[in-house]
Amino acid sequence: MKKTKKNTRKKQEKLTERDLRNLMDTNRPIYKRAKGGAFRQR
Repeated sequence: MKKTKKNTRKKQEKLTERDLRNLMDTNRPIYKRAKGGAFRQR
């Protein structure tokens, strides 16, 4: 059996604040259930 070399070192990603917000879904519209089960944008 041959030993394979694995690339264990990962490049550290430089994330901008915008990217982080995107990942956390903070910049998407928020919908809440209103009367009658309708969705309302908050």
